[in-house]
This record gives sequence, structure tokens and C-alpha cells, in this order.
Amino acid sequence: MKPIYTIMFVLLTSGSVYCQSEVLDSLEQALEIAVGPRGQLALLTQLSVVASDLDLEKSLLYAEQGLQIAEQSQLAAEVADFQFQKGDVLQMMGAYDSAQWYFSSAFEFYEQEQEKSKAAWCLRQMGFTYQNQGQYQLAFEHSLNGLEYYEELGDEEGIAKMYLGLADILGYLEQTDEAIDYCLQAIEMLEQQGDLEGLADAYQYAANTYILPGDYESALQMVTEAVTIKKKLDAPEIEMASLVNTQANVLKQLERYDEALVGYFKAIKVARNLNFPRGISATAANIGDVYLRQKKYAQALPFLLEGVALQEEYGYSSNLPENYDHLSETYKALGDFENALLYREKQADLSAEALSLEKDQATSELRTRYETEKKEALISTQEERLNQQRTVQVFVIGIASLLGLILFLLYRSYGQKQSANQLLAKTNEELEQKMEENELLLQEIHHRVKNNLQVISSLLNLQSASINDPNALQAVQESQNRVRSMALIHQKLYQGKNLAAVEMKDYLETMGQTILDTFGSSAANVVIRVPMEPLEIDVDTAVPLGLIVNELAINACKYAFPDDQEGEISLSLKQTPSGHYQLSVADNGIGEQGLATENHKGTGFGTRLIELLTLQLNGKLSRDYSNGTAITITYPS
Repeated sequence: MKPIYTIMFVLLTSGSVYCQSEVLDSLEQALEIAVGPRGQLALLTQLSVVASDLDLEKSLLYAEQGLQIAEQSQLAAEVADFQFQKGDVLQMMGAYDSAQWYFSSAFEFYEQEQEKSKAAWCLRQMGFTYQNQGQYQLAFEHSLNGLEYYEELGDEEGIAKMYLGLADILGYLEQTDEAIDYCLQAIEMLEQQGDLEGLADAYQYAANTYILPGDYESALQMVTEAVTIKKKLDAPEIEMASLVNTQANVLKQLERYDEALVGYFKAIKVARNLNFPRGISATAANIGDVYLRQKKYAQALPFLLEGVALQEEYGYSSNLPENYDHLSETYKALGDFENALLYREKQADLSAEALSLEKDQATSELRTRYETEKKEALISTQEERLNQQRTVQVFVIGIASLLGLILFLLYRSYGQKQSANQLLAKTNEELEQKMEENELLLQEIHHRVKNNLQVISSLLNLQSASINDPNALQAVQESQNRVRSMALIHQKLYQGKNLAAVEMKDYLETMGQTILDTFGSSAANVVIRVPMEPLEIDVDTAVPLGLIVNELAINACKYAFPDDQEGEISLSLKQTPSGHYQLSVADNGIGEQGLATENHKGTGFGTRLIELLTLQLNGKLSRDYSNGTAITITYPS
């Protein structure tokens, strides 16, 4: 599950925040004796901010009271400030539509009055609200606009905060390289500024982002740095709860489940006390995920149901497909196949692959537009300089007609060349854009094919639970393995840099581990090795090769090592000096003896499939039983 609990500290504004209830009591007493609207408004601002750490309902009441006084006193600037504060609290409470209205109203005033710093942060909060609703294009657009405001101001602290906001959005969109780059840029800027509070937040963002690609050691290092700084600053409870949640996310991925649960229960307690629905939904789902990983299905179920219910109620769509999958798996383990199928269908209906395409398109379009606007500004500056040069040229022409004629001819020639260059540059740009669009579409095709094959695999898995005939069950499971091998190819294609070829070493290693996981304890003493150099193969060849390896490796796991015998299976593909390719699947099991056993008898479909696929490759198949079983297929390039 993605580390979405970062929201708990992003929502805090840049001002000082105190958690002590004594401070709140003192401010309330001061409010009772405050004189004049401006004095009351100053205290109400502090009260709303302080109460946001203790009681969101009370924080909202203070913001509403301040807004009412500001409107009655016709203090336009204070009206905008309290509109922003009210939107901030409503956002934490999950009332996103209302929050967006108040942010928009405040932004209109800030923009009109040229208060660019406030306008920029207002844009970030508006973007964050859209992000919570799964509207990533609007979220990214508002955050980029806020970044432009801070860049105009030269406000490095604001720029660093916007970098973190953009990293958060990109993390949700699974564009982890770009997200990590933004985090590291923010960390460098905040270190130079000596901003410890901002630096701690940046480390936490970086930790959440490193979790996504599986770099858990870096994530643990980052969150540890954040915890150290926050403890020195005596941070409020809500910020420490957010850090504890992030730390638990890392510990979960490192399979330190008991430590992770301690952190999650601390975080959910704070979220419940604040009635913070997004924090509750995220942490409840995480707790359910940990219990699911521990195979404690009865304990996982209520937390997963609570998390999904809140996500459906408030429209937190980012993690719903994953949590539907967890619920389906849990119900299946508990024997409730009806609900297992129900949530599997919900997962399919949500169409995660369509969301993925929307995310990729949204961010790529917006980032391209942002870079284009910068380039256009540079071109505009260059054009101004060129106009100045033309003025000088005209002046020189007036002084000396002969020299002017020569310069005119040179200038015309230069202009024609410039026009030709601009036309060529535009054509090249359009071709590059078209190539990028085609690459994105091809990547999406592989993504969709992989997801469709996974749905088929999941349906076969559910179907197998209700089959009692051993032969039928074996046939279904073999079909499921074949589907997985094809799905893995398409997964490697859209994750790799080359969309037309598969890197076979990585592919065979992943397939081998998947096969061993399928056999579970019956293959506990078997090791699959891939002794080969990295080698890229086109997709038309990789599919039959993958199916052949799948059949042979599964046969080896089934028959080569009876009675839990230890053994090794070797998978390799290499190119011979003659230019041919040689696929080898070998084991050091019982070899030819296994062919005569009763357990080896089957339908013969697998053997026939291997022969047909070898024929498709124009290859030659050979067998060697001298030391275990070695199957070699040689085919032309």
C-alpha cells in the first residue's frame, strides 16, 4: 500500500504550531478580554491553528467565528485569511468540495492584491485537495502554478515546499524517479537555509517516496533522520504520529510486522481522536494489510472493511484497487468465496489501468506545458534582442547605402535560413512528440494486456478453489501458470526502457521465483538459478520461450526431486558463435528414472505444447538424461 499518510503533516501551515492544551486555555481567556476586532481576529487565528492539533471541530468553530467578525468589520484581507484557514480545516476533515470553495475565494483576493506568497501556498492547498479526490491533473496544474509564483518571488523556502508537494503527487502517480529527484532538490535547498522543520518534512517525503520502488533501506534512513529532527524540535503529536506511520510503512515492507503494528496503532489513535477520516482509512487499511501478510485473516477483515468503507465514502480512490484485492484474498482464505468474487469484480470495475493512463497523461501533459512555457519566455527574450539588432542594422543602412544594400542582402539570406531552421526545428519537435505519444500508447497496451492476463489468472485461481477433481484442478493450475508467464513478459515490457524486447535474464529469474512460490513447501529444497548474461529478445520470440521454460521448469519441480530431495534447476539462454540461440533447462534430479514413474503420467499436453513451440521457433530439441535431465533447444536468430 502506498504511504498516503503524509497528508497529516502536509496540511500544517508554515506558522508555529503548539499542542499544549494549556496554550489553548490561555488563548481562550485572552479572547474574552480582547478589545477591537483586529485583536479578536489575531487570537482566533492562533486558536484555530492550535486547536487543529487537538480538536478539528473546535478549530473549525474558531475559523468560522473569525470569518464572521472579519466580514462584519469589512476587513477584506482578514476575510481572505480566515477563508483559507477554514478551507484548511475542512480539508483535514475530508470536506473537500467545501474546502475548495473557501480556498478559491481566498486565492481570488490574494491574486488581486498581488500577495503572491499567500496565493502560491493557496494554490498548493487547492492542488492537494484535488489530489485527495484523485483529480491528479488539476492537482499537478495548481501545484505547478504555485511553483511559478514562488520562482517569480525568488522564495527558496516556498520553492522547496512546492517541490515536496509535486513529489507527493508524482509518488501517487508511480513516477518515482521524478518524485525522488524533487525530494532531493528540496532537501538540498532546506539544508542551505538551515530550516530544520522543513528539512524533517522533506526527509519524511523522501522516505515515503523511496518505499514505492522498494528501496526500503534508503526509506528507513530518511525517516530516521526525520524522527531525530522532530524530537529535537519537540514536534506536536500529530506530526510525530505521521512519522510513526511512515516508519511503520517501512517496517512493514521489511517484514518487521510486530514493530509496524505498534506504530500503526499509535497513529490511528491520534487520527481517531482528531476524527481525521483520511488518516483513519489509510492506517486501518495498513493494519489489515499487516495481519493479512501474517495470515491472521480474521483479525485483518474488520480493519480492511473499515479502510475501504471510508475510502468509498470520501472518494479516496488511489488505493481502492489494492484494498479490494486484499479483501478478496482475505475472504477467500476465510472460505467466503461469494464475497471474494464480489471484491475481485469491484477491483476489475475500478479499471486501475485506465486510471494509470490518466495519471501518466495528466502529468506528462502538464510537465511538458510547464517546460514549454519556460522555453517560450526564453524565446521571447531572444526575440527582443533580435529586434534590437535589426534596429542597429537599419541605422547602418541609412548611413551608407552601399553597405546597407549588402547588409540587406545578407539579412534576407539570414532570415530565410532562420525560417528554414525554425521550420525544421518545428518538424523535428512534432516528430519527437509523435514518437513519445506512440511509445506511451505502446506502453499502455502492454500494461493493459498484463492486467487482463492477471485478471484471467485471478479468475482461474478462484475457480480452482471449487474444483474437487484432481485432474481438472491440475489442468486449471497449469493454465494459470501459462497465463502468468505471458503476463510477466508484458509486465517486463512496459516497465523496461525497450518496449519491443524483453531482458531474458531478469525475466527468467522472476519466473523461476514465481514457480517456486507456486509449489510452496513441496519445493522448499529446490533452487532455481539463471547462469547467463543479460540478453534482450524480441517479444515475438520471448513469448514461446517463456511458455517452454514454464512447462519444463514446472515438470522439473514436479518429478525431478521426489521425497523432498534437494536439487537445483538451471535456466539459461545464450547466443552461440554460429549466431544461433540456445535455450537450456536442466536439473540434477533423478533423470530418466522419473519418466517411468506413475506420477509422471499426464495428458501429454505440455510435451505437445513444447514441441509445437519449438517448431514455431524453427528450432531443434534435444534431451540428455546422463546427469539428471537437460533439455536443450537450439533455434536460428
